[in-house]
Amino acid sequence: MKSFLKHFGDQASRVKVHMYSVLIEFVPVACNPDNSGYLRVIEGSNNLNPNVIEEAHWIKPPECRAKGQKVAHLIVRFNNLKAANRAICNGLVIASKQVSARKLIREPRRCLKCQQIGVPHLASNCKQIHDTCGNCASISHRTSACEADPTDFRCSNCIRAGRVNADHAAWDRDCPVFLEHCRCMEERQPEVKYRFFPTEDPSTWELTGQPLMPATPPYRRIPTPERKEPPLQNWADEADNLYPQPNLFPRPSQACRASEARSSQNASQPRPQLHQTFIHRSGSRASSKVSYGRDSPLNLNKSLTAQSAFINSFSTSDFDIVLLQEPYLNPRTSLTRATSHWIVVYLHTHYSEARECTRSIIFVSKRISGETWSQVKVDSPDITAISLRTVSSPLHIFNIYNDQHHQDSINLLARATTQLAQPGEAEVNVIWAGDFNRHHPMWDEERNHHLFTQEALTMAQPLLDNIAAFDLTMLLAHSTPTLEASLTKNYMCPDNIFASSDTASQLLSCDTIPTLRPPFTDHILISLTLDVSTYTTQEVPRWNFREVDWEDFRSCLKSNLSSHMLGEGEISTPEQFNTVLKNLTDAITATIKEKVPLSKPTPFTKCWWSKDLTKSRKHVQCLTRTSHKFQHIADHPSHTEYRKTRNRYGEEIKSAKQDHWEAWLESADSESIWTIDRFTSAGPTDGSRLRVPPLREGSEPPVDDNAAKSTILYKTFFPPLGPPPTIPNGHRYGCPAFCFSPITDAQIEAVIKKLRDHRAPGPDSAPNEVYKHCIALLLPHLGRLFRGTFNLQVYPTEWKTSNTVALQKPGRPDYSVAKSYRPIVLLNCISKILSACVANILVYKSEAHNLLARNHFGGHPGRRTTDSLHLLVKSVKDAWRQGKVVSILFLDVKAAFPSASLDRLFHNMHRRGVPIEIVNWLRRRLKGRHTRILFDDFKLALFEILSGIDQGCPLSVILYEFYNSDLFEITYRVPHSLALGYIDDAVIIATGKDYTETHATLCSYMDGHNSVMT
Repeated sequence: MKSFLKHFGDQASRVKVHMYSVLIEFVPVACNPDNSGYLRVIEGSNNLNPNVIEEAHWIKPPECRAKGQKVAHLIVRFNNLKAANRAICNGLVIASKQVSARKLIREPRRCLKCQQIGVPHLASNCKQIHDTCGNCASISHRTSACEADPTDFRCSNCIRAGRVNADHAAWDRDCPVFLEHCRCMEERQPEVKYRFFPTEDPSTWELTGQPLMPATPPYRRIPTPERKEPPLQNWADEADNLYPQPNLFPRPSQACRASEARSSQNASQPRPQLHQTFIHRSGSRASSKVSYGRDSPLNLNKSLTAQSAFINSFSTSDFDIVLLQEPYLNPRTSLTRATSHWIVVYLHTHYSEARECTRSIIFVSKRISGETWSQVKVDSPDITAISLRTVSSPLHIFNIYNDQHHQDSINLLARATTQLAQPGEAEVNVIWAGDFNRHHPMWDEERNHHLFTQEALTMAQPLLDNIAAFDLTMLLAHSTPTLEASLTKNYMCPDNIFASSDTASQLLSCDTIPTLRPPFTDHILISLTLDVSTYTTQEVPRWNFREVDWEDFRSCLKSNLSSHMLGEGEISTPEQFNTVLKNLTDAITATIKEKVPLSKPTPFTKCWWSKDLTKSRKHVQCLTRTSHKFQHIADHPSHTEYRKTRNRYGEEIKSAKQDHWEAWLESADSESIWTIDRFTSAGPTDGSRLRVPPLREGSEPPVDDNAAKSTILYKTFFPPLGPPPTIPNGHRYGCPAFCFSPITDAQIEAVIKKLRDHRAPGPDSAPNEVYKHCIALLLPHLGRLFRGTFNLQVYPTEWKTSNTVALQKPGRPDYSVAKSYRPIVLLNCISKILSACVANILVYKSEAHNLLARNHFGGHPGRRTTDSLHLLVKSVKDAWRQGKVVSILFLDVKAAFPSASLDRLFHNMHRRGVPIEIVNWLRRRLKGRHTRILFDDFKLALFEILSGIDQGCPLSVILYEFYNSDLFEITYRVPHSLALGYIDDAVIIATGKDYTETHATLCSYMDGHNSVMT
């Protein structure tokens, strides 16, 4: 070279040395790379030849760092290839800290103004006039001024490319457009796929893993992703080598095939294993990302702290399905812990038998349509499964906890998979995921050869035989650690994922996520992403009336009321009634849309979660990455620091929960004490979103179609019409007990003031708070409308439409039966206020004029449940004192309110002295009603209500007491008997000399002349 320069012109020519750029991660900011003397110190600290580091600089300028930042990334340029490879292999010691290094790879350029990727310009010379936001793709503001929620991010590049899945930011490194440019750049520069700068030494030919954008596989089984860890060797030995040592156990370049599992003589062929499951969206309708987490795959070791930390460590938009093994179960209720964003799938017999033995559950996101998945019944507490209906074919997902001491779970798993095969199908699309608790060279690392005993291989053979029988493929890369032993800190692979060939061909990625490992568990989460299209639901946003500025709301409502010209004075025609009602409703609706914000529920956190816990979680995740990077260096200081911080984080979660609830109880006032009462008196729950499973009617097979489910629930909630009541023809009614008087504004105001806040609204979406806070504005118009329903003999159709919510009755063993649910009717708020006014009139007049049975308790002021109990006890003891015996008949009417005969109700009310104006008003009120059955995400079906009283209406109690008062007055004609009751519950007491006499009295009450049955 010197001779060449001499003849070429030594004075004017220079040789530019080839530079090898290396990225050094998490370097302490205390060092000064701009000082060449400091670079020589780095060379000396790492036994490098002098002057091999040409220059170094920070990736981000120091003036742009965050306040208090302690580490940053550094780019170091070597003029020696061997020194660069040695730094990549062993890392460097900078400022007394061991830091890791990797080859700096050039990435596609992105303009920060137009957000386009792969363009030859930067933001300074971009020709686009406006700025495009990198978060939400808006052209009205810059990225720095964006206030969009992360769940609302949109990628301008994916939108420009016409991609369906654009729900991410333009700067997202998982953006398909960015990955496609990375793949193109990788094809132009093949050397970027190597971990080191390649030389003639084969040890530098180690690949970094799967490509940035996986291309379409040529075969149905895609290549198994390679491990990205450094070669397994002693740290001190590596410091003496200029090149990384070759891997003595080369990993397979393709996923393990089922044929390789057919023999037990395959101890030299490694194989992968399962973990925890999630499903993500992507694709034309919803692409599915499946990530398996367990108690073993993400094995939670039955720890409440681990489960609480886990469900608060990620957003529900990240995963669609979560598989857990050995979850936390409350020792009293056998329920786990979840949030309302998830539907928990237990063993189908979990509520009836051996609940404490359940070691496998599944979380399904509420975003997945309830019609697209159903539970697969497997008679094992260690296996839960669901069938997901995709666009192409059903996908069956099994979550397994395999016991270490027997093969029962494997045998049941194989049997359940066989039963799912449809006639004529060559293959069933399945995923087996979970904690298999088996060790074998097909998935464990070679260094764990001490685990490959003859007993371990024998225990693993049934699993291998079934993998071969069903032609399954292992999706997790070989030797990927999924568990860190609590005592030895050795990394092992007991968790795994296997899938059928068709499912494996849809694989996008499968890897562990060490940063999501919660405290108090030794398992590591596995994330699996599949390119599967399924059906999702769009959650309807709700109005957040807790954040309303009511002064501003009233001002806006006043303006809207004046603009809608509601008029004054009493309403004289039905047309005017309909106009006033429509204008009033429009004014209220317009004000709500303008002044009430939409609720933004937190995606995953609980009320006891704090900002300090978020900081601790991020710190733990940072230490997790460092510890996982040096997992094969047992004495590395990062492991000790990580364990201490993780355990401290778990204790912080426990303390935060306890402190929050204790402070909440101590700060209870006259209002919040009732909330505390509801919490303590409510039945046990796991906090998840409830789902109606496939329902069955009689001996018919279960149905999973939502329309068919709603029909079954409708038949259960609203029984068919019974035989017509025996009402005498031409019955002559007496004079009314009181005179009817129109409803006054004072009565309406008294009802509105008693309305309770924060109750679910009806079909009109206007809750009680609107009428309570705006009573002065709305009262005159409500009074005109309410009086118009009597004067004009009208009742609007929109007030007759209700929503019926199907809620589970707690503690039922089988929720596939419709009678395990109870209906809650949500009425239009205006009609509910009117009904409450009429109910107050009936209650007061019935007490003042003794219109009801005297022993009827409940629904009346001054009459309580304890009063009926005192009367019952006194009657029994009085009979005993006289030497008599007592027999009691307890009656409970099934579906009491929906089964009530309306003709009998109107007859009883008129006969007992209720004015005809109220009776006729009730006829109009209860005729032509319709309701929607609401459950899960279904709310379309509209059913007609032919009979019965609206359960949940303010009128329901007093109307039913008029309906069944005859039941208690019959005892007036039966000697030695007494009847008392509470609304629809009745107690008949018979006294006599012996039980023969008392039984005869009860039979006479039920079957005799003028009995309850006649």
